[in-house]
Amino acid sequence: MDKEYAQFVRATGFEYTRDLDRVVLALIPKLPANQTVALAEGRFDQQKITGFALLTGKLEHQDGAEVYVLPAATNSGAASFAFLDANRMALTDGPRLAVLPPRASGGLAPDMRERISRVAGSALFAVGKVGPVPENFAPGGLRSEQLTHLMHSVRWFTLAVRPEGDRMRVVLEAECDTPENARQMAGTLDGLRLLGQASLSDPNTRKRLEPEALRLLDSLLRIVEVSRDELRVRLVLELTPEMLGSLPRMIAPKTPVTSPPLR
Repeated sequence: MDKEYAQFVRATGFEYTRDLDRVVLALIPKLPANQTVALAEGRFDQQKITGFALLTGKLEHQDGAEVYVLPAATNSGAASFAFLDANRMALTDGPRLAVLPPRASGGLAPDMRERISRVAGSALFAVGKVGPVPENFAPGGLRSEQLTHLMHSVRWFTLAVRPEGDRMRVVLEAECDTPENARQMAGTLDGLRLLGQASLSDPNTRKRLEPEALRLLDSLLRIVEVSRDELRVRLVLELTPEMLGSLPRMIAPKTPVTSPPLR
């Protein structure tokens, strides 16, 4: 356990694996700088948490709300939080908490609410409205006018993750502006899947990849399903325990091997 987090647990009695029920993250790009806001629901001892925060931070009144602002730490910038009620709090990675006023309709916009309702039963989900795509869009250095056009056609995305037995079902969905663009998107993705399989069969590619990475990529390309439903293009993966176990090892940075000094 991290030393600072252990100190926080001792002082406040809050331990996230036990006391945190759910978290919603939102990226707000329209502020002077991008800001991430988290809404957390669980069991909080407000008196202990605010007391701990005031040891190094301060209390401010922002837009009529009591906001606790914490100074920048060694490995992170300033942060702030506010309690919304006894069991909910909002946190952000900046000194000013974006307290969004409720809409006149009483909650989220209807288009966002409709899309969230489709995935809200998942263990983990994300919903986002896609902004403008740069004209020089080139994922992995691959520049394609057709791919850029198709990315411009995407209006929404959703991600849903749900455990099924010992497997993890992952569904990523892109919503296009027209059925024709959705059809082209599905065809392009399926073509890229086949191209990836052919690339992994190339001896030069196999030499450049670690055996574990090669097995994982080969498995992912074989099991991924591409489908389309009117405006929506869907990618579905069912990750096995073996795949889930190898992902952290692939993501973790490699520790360089250094030779001992010569004597």
